[in-house]
Amino acid sequence: MIRALFKGFLILSIVLFILNLGLVDIEAQESQQMLVIQSDATYLVRWNPVRDLIASSSKNQMSILIWDANTGEQLDRVGLDEAPITAMEWGHDGNLLATLSGNYMVRVWKLEQNGSLTLDLSTNLYETVERDIHLYTLTSIDWNKDCSKLAIANDYDLSVWDIVSNTVLTPVHHQETGYGLIGPIDINWNRDSNKLAMLNSDGTIAMLDGEKFLPVISFPENNESTAPLYATTQAIDWSPDETKLATIVTVVATENEIIRINDASTGEVISSLSSYVGSVYAIEWSQTGNQLASGGEDTSIHIWNITNGRELITVEGHEQPVTSISWSPDGTRLASGSLDGTIRVWQVDG
Repeated sequence: MIRALFKGFLILSIVLFILNLGLVDIEAQESQQMLVIQSDATYLVRWNPVRDLIASSSKNQMSILIWDANTGEQLDRVGLDEAPITAMEWGHDGNLLATLSGNYMVRVWKLEQNGSLTLDLSTNLYETVERDIHLYTLTSIDWNKDCSKLAIANDYDLSVWDIVSNTVLTPVHHQETGYGLIGPIDINWNRDSNKLAMLNSDGTIAMLDGEKFLPVISFPENNESTAPLYATTQAIDWSPDETKLATIVTVVATENEIIRINDASTGEVISSLSSYVGSVYAIEWSQTGNQLASGGEDTSIHIWNITNGRELITVEGHEQPVTSISWSPDGTRLASGSLDGTIRVWQVDG
C-alpha cells in the first residue's frame, strides 16, 4: 500500500515538473472535422469575411468555385479556361473577390446574394504596367481598406491597381544582385494604419505607406541567427491587432523553414516556430490574434500559441500536403485545402 502511494506521488511529481518546464501545453485544444468537400487538388481556399461561403481554386480546373461552408454545396463555378489562378482575396465587406491568373489578368468579381459571381472589372498587367518591370508570375494580391486599390506582387515587383481611375502604378521594382533578384513575393495590407507589408525573396520585410507607397521601415535578416535567410513561400500576415507580422522564411545554412513572428513597429523577432516536418505552405492568424494556424507538406494543420510559442494542437485528416488555410469570420472554424482533392472544415476555437 505504501509502495503504491509512493509510486503515485512520484508520477504526479514528474507530471507537475514537466508542466512547469513547459514541455506539455496545458492549454491544448481539440478539433473536430465538420465537413469534407470533394473538389480537385486545391491550391487556394478563402473564407468570405462576412458570409459562410468559401472560395477555392484548384490545380487542374482553371476556375473559381464558391461553396456553402455549412453544407458543402457548390453554389457557383466560374471557368476561365485560359490560365490557372495564382492568387485571390475577398474585399473586407465580402462583396468583392479579386483574382490573379497566370496570363497576367487581374479580375474583380461581384458576389451575388445567391452565392454566384459576376465579373465586375478586369485589367491585363502585361498591357498596362511599365515595360521595364520584371513580370513573370503574379504571386499575391490584397485590397486596401475601402476596396479602391489592389496591391499585386508580380515576382519581385509591386504593382498597385487603382480601380476607381483604372490606372496601374509600379512603386517597387526588383533589385538585381549576385544572388539573384530581390523583391516582394507576398504582400498584406494593414487596414487601419494603411501600411503595406511586403515579404521579400531574401526573407526581409519592407513596409510602405499605403497612400504614396514610400518606405516606412525595413526589417533586416532574422536577428536570432547570423545565417542569411530567403523566402519562396507567399506567406505574410498581419495579426488582427496589427502589432505583429507572421512570415515563412528559410535559413540558408540548414535549409530549415521557420514561421517567424516580428514586432511590426520595431522588427524585433518575437518568436520562431520551427518544430515542423517538411515545407510550410500557408499561415493565418485566428480572429483573436492569440493563435496562428499553419499547413504544409506533412499533411497536417498546426495551431500555435503565439504567447509561448508552443503548438496547441495538430489537426490531421488530409492525405496529401495542405496548401491553403482560412479561418471563419467568427474564428471557430478553419477551412483547409489540399492536394488530396478535398476541402475540409474543422471546428477549432481560435
